[in-house]
Amino acid sequence: MLPNDALRMIRSRVEALAVDHPLQQRPDLDPKLDLQLPWIGRTLEEAANALETGLDPFGNPISNTQITGGLRTLISMVTAPSYLMAMDLGHPGITPGLQRCMADLGAVIDTIEHSPTAVSTTGSAGVETLVELCTGMGILLPSRHIDTAVEQLTAEGPAGSIALAQLIKDLLFCRSAGILHALEAARRVAPVPQLTEALEAVTGASELTESPANPRFTPEIVGDGRCGWTSGTYEKVMAAARKAQRPPR
Repeated sequence: MLPNDALRMIRSRVEALAVDHPLQQRPDLDPKLDLQLPWIGRTLEEAANALETGLDPFGNPISNTQITGGLRTLISMVTAPSYLMAMDLGHPGITPGLQRCMADLGAVIDTIEHSPTAVSTTGSAGVETLVELCTGMGILLPSRHIDTAVEQLTAEGPAGSIALAQLIKDLLFCRSAGILHALEAARRVAPVPQLTEALEAVTGASELTESPANPRFTPEIVGDGRCGWTSGTYEKVMAAARKAQRPPR
């Protein structure tokens, strides 16, 4: 299950808590208590939408790091003893259910932060062109594929750059030499926070890493449970990533 779907499942569980633990009608209760469960549900839905579109509720670009940061803040607020005590006064018996929802939310956050394929990049013609280049054999003029991909990604707007950022993370995770093609495309498309984040991940990466169980792309070298790039490719990747980080003149 993708994280956006998991977030919506948790939202549904939070909404069900309102039915299982209805708000008590007492004059001594904080009148804002009836707003809390809808607020939690709305926050989860907005996070799911942001993962899918790369935009916040106001239409501004938002990175996965910003999304997970907001979700961690939500967990911190909801699991605070004072908050749970107030919620339990208004919704008797709700504390265990809320705690389980927040624990599962923490697992979803970990998936977003550590899985390079947490959000699907399907639907981007530009990414599909680059994937064809990264996986195809005997392509004589790769520069033409890159040119075509850049045109497609540019036409897709911010969504294209976001999809490219995820592709770069996938290629990095597998230590595929094909990342050089994606980095060249990154140098030529509009920057978005997700792309900046992906390029920073590349420049901070090591030459070798633990081999993934089910790599999407073929690593350049594999052995002894590890995968990586050759020293020559590693140097090229670092140079290409740093070049892509520079704003176009």
